Amino acid sequence: RQRETSKIQTEMKAFVREMVRGRQLGVIAPDGGLRTCMCSLDKRLKYFVIELKGSVRRIPLSELTEVYQGKEPEDIETPLDDLCATLMLESGECISYHFDSIESRERFAMCLQILMDGQQ
Repeated sequence: RQRETSKIQTEMKAFVREMVRGRQLGVIAPDGGLRTCMCSLDKRLKYFVIELKGSVRRIPLSELTEVYQGKEPEDIETPLDDLCATLMLESGECISYHFDSIESRERFAMCLQILMDGQQ
């Protein structure tokens, strides 16, 4: 159990370091088009920041309600597959990202969910 906890802590540290620096992710448009955006977390870990074509959107982590993985949620227009992670906002808006492996999708979803849970 302790080994599992320290593994998660190690993953969290790496995730936070990477996300504070910023990381390129593929965001999926409702029509299925894939665009590359820059995603990051602010240093205080309060905002998820998305930069796309020069525009910047700061979403408070407290407004993210869920990180879905794979083909969920099923009731949105965006075509999803097993390599997707979808952020659900309080407003009902969804933002879906595409990853290059299930492992990277799971890591992103788990670490972001832990940070979101800490905001409650």
